[in-house]
Amino acid sequence: MKINLLTFHDALNYGAVWQAYALSRTLTNMGYSARIINLHSPWELSKNKSFNPIVRLRRQRFKRFLKHHLPPFTKEYFNSEGIEHDVPQGKVFVVGSDQVWNPSITKALMFDYFFEFVPDDVKKISYAASFGKKEIEWSQEQQTRIAFLLKRFYAVSVRENSGVKICRDIAGIPAVPVLDPVFLLSNSDYSSFCSNTSAKSNGLFCYKFDKGQGFIETVDYLSKALNMPAYIIDRFRMRHLWAMPICSIIDRFMGKRIKSITLPDPETWLGSLRQASFVFTDSFHGLAFSIIFQKNFIVVPANSKRFIRIEELLNELNLDDRIFYSYDEIRRDQRWKEAIDYNRVNKILSRKIDSSFDFLKNALQF
Repeated sequence: MKINLLTFHDALNYGAVWQAYALSRTLTNMGYSARIINLHSPWELSKNKSFNPIVRLRRQRFKRFLKHHLPPFTKEYFNSEGIEHDVPQGKVFVVGSDQVWNPSITKALMFDYFFEFVPDDVKKISYAASFGKKEIEWSQEQQTRIAFLLKRFYAVSVRENSGVKICRDIAGIPAVPVLDPVFLLSNSDYSSFCSNTSAKSNGLFCYKFDKGQGFIETVDYLSKALNMPAYIIDRFRMRHLWAMPICSIIDRFMGKRIKSITLPDPETWLGSLRQASFVFTDSFHGLAFSIIFQKNFIVVPANSKRFIRIEELLNELNLDDRIFYSYDEIRRDQRWKEAIDYNRVNKILSRKIDSSFDFLKNALQF
């Protein structure tokens, strides 16, 4: 059976491409034929046209990953009108995971991610769709329209308990909480990617979107306290070509103790995290893979409005003590030095993985 999968497949984001890989691979492992609906997000189209050589290099490295590791793609769609006039053929449409239901991200494509373009008589399923927030600020018209679209779904699952509440409040439907698809594959499933890369972070792996004031000093502090080198993922988010990238600052002032891993492809990013001894992050998927690879870690929130997805996962796994709300708190409270009891964590995680698979199996049955 052919399944059309709509997700964030073309984002220059490690978590986005790995969750797309994990869900498509899981569907393939279950015996289905998956393909990606090639709906280009407006924010990625603008990057694709960028003349910034750094952006273009990142794009090339991500495109190589998509080409070799994701399932086949449909034809390209660039807007809602295009996909409405030429809907991909298939018996089942699956949307998810990631923040596909966060209107702050999807914007003009908001209703497409609720499958407005899919006919009524075609099965529609969401897997681990995330709103990204506790509450969504829709207009009354948008809320009514989305409620109607949600009621057309055969089965709805979301990534956070807050999403269950939103679906109930907005549309009166019983959504099921499930795990992000990266958890549906095992540590060994990812090993082949990691063994064939130039990953090099046998130390402190630092992957933060919002570094902010005090970040470098905190990395330096952790590196000394843990007695290990630190590696910072440098994505070169430069607005001007002449801006000094963070790796130059690191190399100049920190010497050999702190290094940068510059513009890694998705495999090198994952391999570096897998090799790490300790992880420092504010990324949901940075956290998810830390748990999969059974790493000790620290989480410092980047955006309090979007932190709900990380906070809920850690609470459910009884790992909320790994959250630190400031760099100063890391120095004041050194509970992060205690090793995580992964025997306890894995017992909880195993039950959640089983229930997530059960949702998919039941939803995909005809």
